[in-house]
Order: sequence, then C-alpha cells, then structure tokens
Amino acid sequence: MFNSIRDLDNYAITPVDPNLIPSLAAGRPVEGQVQAIPLSWEEIIVVPWKTAYHDLGGFIASVSLRTDDRSTIKNISNSLALILKGVRIYTSLEEKVYVPSPVGWFEAQGWAFTIVPIILGCLTMFNTIITGVKERVGEIKIYSSIGLSPKGVTLIFFAESIIYAVTAGVLGYLLGIAANLILVETGYLPAGFVSNTSSLATVVVLIASISSIILATIYPAIIASRLITPSLERKWKITTKPKGDEWSIPLPVSVESDTEVYGIINYLAEYFSAHTVESEQPFIVMDIKPSPEEKTLRTTMRLLPLESNVIQDLAVRSYRPENETKWFFSVDIKKLSGVPTVWASTNRVVVDVIRKQLLLWRSLREEERLRYLQSVEQRR
Repeated sequence: MFNSIRDLDNYAITPVDPNLIPSLAAGRPVEGQVQAIPLSWEEIIVVPWKTAYHDLGGFIASVSLRTDDRSTIKNISNSLALILKGVRIYTSLEEKVYVPSPVGWFEAQGWAFTIVPIILGCLTMFNTIITGVKERVGEIKIYSSIGLSPKGVTLIFFAESIIYAVTAGVLGYLLGIAANLILVETGYLPAGFVSNTSSLATVVVLIASISSIILATIYPAIIASRLITPSLERKWKITTKPKGDEWSIPLPVSVESDTEVYGIINYLAEYFSAHTVESEQPFIVMDIKPSPEEKTLRTTMRLLPLESNVIQDLAVRSYRPENETKWFFSVDIKKLSGVPTVWASTNRVVVDVIRKQLLLWRSLREEERLRYLQSVEQRR
C-alpha cells in the first residue's frame, strides 16, 4: 500500500537508492539533478528525524510544504525557482503539477536605451556600403560594356554584401567576447562579470547589422538598371526577322582593331570545333571555314531536334560602318533544309549562345587572348 503512494514528481516518497549514486554511497550529498530511483518500503527503516539527522549523519533530501492559499504557493515556488539553482521544484494546484522555471521569467528590458545606438550603427554601415557602390559607378559601366544585365550586377554586389555581413558579424561577435574578457582581466569590469553572448539583444544587433548591409544592394540594382538599360528592356532581344530562308542578326559587340577581329575569328572557330558532336548546345557543327582575310567565320550546322532535319549555313561576319573606328559583328544565316518554324525558333537560342560566347572574349586572360592573336600573325 505504501509503495503505491506517489509524490508530486510521480515517484515514490521513499529516499533514493544510495547504491545507484556513487556520491551517496560514499556518504556525500548530491548536487544538481540526478536520476533518482527510490527504494521500496521493504528496504526502509523509519526512525525519528533527529536520530537520522544528528546521530546517523543524515541530510535533508527534500522539503514539502502545504498551504491552502494558492497565491502563497505560487509566490514561494516562483521565488525558490529563481534563487535555487539545480533544484527542481514541484507545485500542485487543482490536481495538476507544475514545475516553475526561471527561464520564462527573464524579460528583455532596456530597449529604450539600445534602439537608438542600433539604428545609428545600422545607418552608418548602410551609408558605408552605399558610398562604396557610388564610387564604383565606373565599374558598373564596364559590366555594361561586356553585356552584363542589371540582374547580374545586382547579384555581384549582393554576393559581396553577404561576404561583408557574415565576415563582419562573426569577427565582431568574437572580438566583443574577447574585449569583455580583457576588460575583466584588467579590472575595468568586475571580476564576477559574465557577458551573455547568447542574449536576445546580441541576436537582434547581429540581425539588424547584417540586414542593413544586405539591403544596401538595392541601390546598385537601381543604378545598374539606369546605366545598363535606360529603356524598359531588361534582356537582349533580336531586332530583325527572317526574310524567307535568310536571316541577318546584328550583335551588340564591338572591338577597336582589326587584329582583335582576327583573334575573335580564331576564338570562335575553336569554340565551334568543340561542338561537332551532339552536346548541350542546340546545334551540331558539320563544317568550319574561318576566313581571316574576309574577317568572317563560315559554318554549316544541323539544328536540334535532329528529326526536324534543319541544316543551315551560318556566318559570323565583322564589318566597320563609315565614319566609325570600331568593328561590329553580325550573324548571317541561310536555311538549307528543314521545318521553317523550328529553324526560326531554334536560331534565337543559337544566336544568343554566339553572343554570350563573344562577350566572354573580354573575360579571357591576356595570355589567352594573345594566343589567338599570335596564331593570326603566324598565318600572315
């Protein structure tokens, strides 16, 4: 019958088995929470508490308090939970058992004193990023000259902001902890001072600072959209239409010298020679005829899908208009066979691939471009 009596923790009201806890077996009290497995009443001798406490060296293992005042129970349990560390307190109210925890009673206070410094710090970082972007307007113009879209410029600055924000956040967090330790060691802070590095205020400051840096990338996106594409166009489009079986498409690429034109012809010839078999590109090159004298590269290619039987002659031609010092490029296409609708739709992708490949010419290292130019000199 006694073994069926349960305490508020749902264990028997008997003491724990000392043989299962080394410190109790050694005659020392236990600090903190332990896995308490109570003894059975068959293993217990009940003696007066003075005999156990004074004569036998016992100690108080648990304290029970009963009162009919509910507010008193709440106040006492809440106060003890804040004061006593490592001691679990059980409270019974209306046949329900509660375990008060001090964690839920801590409140974030002092925001009125910190919100202004946080805002000023975020605005300072925001202004620093914006100033850096403003100084790089020339760099955005360079991106425009090689054909980068506003979205691409935004992604570049967004990636930089992510690197700045994460690096600065981690370094600032670690330096803040180190500064607190140094101040404690040097005596500027009390010896018992402990900084709460996982507090809500720390998280809020980190999130606010990182967000202010990332939000600054909106500004270069606006600048890029105005510098790169002042009109409503945000993507390059083909401005011409097929005329029968022929189609001439100008490309938004230009170079300064005819020597560089020769290098680009060799560069494209090498690119087309790598696509003489089926690949991820929508064409298979059947024949390549570079003509440096005419500053033209002629190819014969089959378009995918192969069952459409679309075969065409494609020429990448360079030309220099009157009163111009730059050389421009165009793609001239002539359909030899196949379905006209497939021919027209697939060539939009083919020409865009050639355009992007020409834009990559500027991204090549100097020694790589020199290799294509040297091959021109050797032919001469």
